[in-house]
Amino acid sequence: MPIARLLWSDSSKTLYLLAGAAVLLALALGGGQFWGQEQRWVVTVDEMIRSGDYLHPYYWGSEYYDKPLGSYWLMAMFAVLFGGLNEWAARLPSVLAALVVVWCTYRLGSRLLNRSTGLLAGWILATSFMFVFWGRVATADMLNLAGTVAAITWYFERKDRPGFVTYLGFFLILAVASWMKGLVAPVIVVLVLIPELLREQNWRKHLRLSLVSAGLLAGVIYLIPFVLSVMVGGEQYGSSGLWLVFRENFVRYFNAYDHYGPIYTYFQALPLYQFPWSAFLPFAIFRAIRQWKNLSPSSRWIIWAVLLIFVFLTGTESRRSYYILPALPFAALMVADWLMTVSATHPRLLNASGWLAATASLILLLWFGGAVPYGNSIGGIRPFAKEVRTAAEDIAPWPQWRVLCWESTHRGPGFYIRPVTLIPPEIYDYDKLKALVTEHPRTIVLTHVEYLDRLKDLYADPIVIKEVPRVPEMFRTDKMRLEAYAAVIPRS
Repeated sequence: MPIARLLWSDSSKTLYLLAGAAVLLALALGGGQFWGQEQRWVVTVDEMIRSGDYLHPYYWGSEYYDKPLGSYWLMAMFAVLFGGLNEWAARLPSVLAALVVVWCTYRLGSRLLNRSTGLLAGWILATSFMFVFWGRVATADMLNLAGTVAAITWYFERKDRPGFVTYLGFFLILAVASWMKGLVAPVIVVLVLIPELLREQNWRKHLRLSLVSAGLLAGVIYLIPFVLSVMVGGEQYGSSGLWLVFRENFVRYFNAYDHYGPIYTYFQALPLYQFPWSAFLPFAIFRAIRQWKNLSPSSRWIIWAVLLIFVFLTGTESRRSYYILPALPFAALMVADWLMTVSATHPRLLNASGWLAATASLILLLWFGGAVPYGNSIGGIRPFAKEVRTAAEDIAPWPQWRVLCWESTHRGPGFYIRPVTLIPPEIYDYDKLKALVTEHPRTIVLTHVEYLDRLKDLYADPIVIKEVPRVPEMFRTDKMRLEAYAAVIPRS
């Protein structure tokens, strides 16, 4: 049986799609160490769990209401369920969110086009390399995407049943999505629904009092965490969650203060994030331009969704490649629609797509199930942190130690070393570092290997431990070795 027929024919089972996506997303989920952005989330959640304060986020002891509380709460909940905060517990919310996105993409395709196209779109999304990558990352981005696509799917599933329950469900999904990464989800949802609402004046049937009442109720529910953070212990917490939501979403959009990116950012990001299926994207775009008038209203709306999201994200100077994630489900639907249309005259193309899905799945399985766990078994922060703690505890009990960061270490190993005294901001002044070490002799100094020479006089005959890069020896470069972390530990 051809693979395409097995995966997305009329007789294919939805279970195949969800099970396949679950394996790609969850296989060896704890095999890789926390990296980059994940460090911010897990350290913040770890401090919530340590302190028991789930209303006031801190990052290494500093107020950090950078994102709403929803994503932190989900990670903390799974940490409790799994008996501690680890890679699996922190990343599981993103995995489940990615499965929701795949399911909603399938449902949208089934309702707007047909079931086979919906299944194909789901497989396109589930085997797009960067979608799987971000579905395995402990941040709020996939949670935000799940809320966005779920709200749009809810609209199309129930648009012919207007009423309080329909509107309340829609607004509650948006409220929960807004707890994850701010108001970007509601903005994108409203944006992509505009063409649908304007078509044949569909907006008229939604002019109801129940729409307003449901929206107000969901708005009150959305505000509950922010109100609680002010009323419960808020007098000792200077940051305002609502102000930071406004700053992160509106101020940054119209007056970017960080995350700058060139105007062509998403011209590069969209093909990269949809790889390997982006090979078909130019043909889908060409079809949209060439046959626009002959396309069905549903096909045109999908194209409008991709275009509007793309233009909206490009319209601000604050750009990051992963901001393009909300466009991926609609780009998958757009490519799937083209493939199904062309397959009527070119059936071999659809069979080739089946092999592409199988090949992409195999590569993802080998990478996340083999290469990543292997790399993290031979090096990286986790074994480095374990070696540092073992060496320090051979000298004195761990609670007696303090950890400081010299130069730009970004506190990467901090979560794994788990100091009793929270790591303060990086120190760049050697005299200040020397004074702090003199004040508390049992101080571990974290830095990069390239900065070790500057610390040669800090301690007499210290223990120096270096991180081993996570690639086999034959592939290690001098740059990798210099950028690796190092720890300087006094012997007494």
